[in-house]
Amino acid sequence: MSETVKLIIEIPDYEYKQIKEVFEKSDVVSSAYSYIYHGTLLDDVKAEIEKLTDLNPDYPMDKTIHISKWNVMQILNNIGKGDSK
Repeated sequence: MSETVKLIIEIPDYEYKQIKEVFEKSDVVSSAYSYIYHGTLLDDVKAEIEKLTDLNPDYPMDKTIHISKWNVMQILNNIGKGDSK
């Protein structure tokens, strides 16, 4: 079993922005703030999945293109392994 977990949480936008602001301005913040600050927005994940529909030049307008489970799992498995926000 992994020593970490990945969560999807929903918080109000204004609180998310406040947490990011506090994290950027303070030397001492709770670990929860750090996790939220370095988290990946679900909208960013959705955008990565949406990019998969742009891979087939023969059907650029066809949004019903097949996206494999493997493609989506690769995106989900790589959350948090790229650039920090």
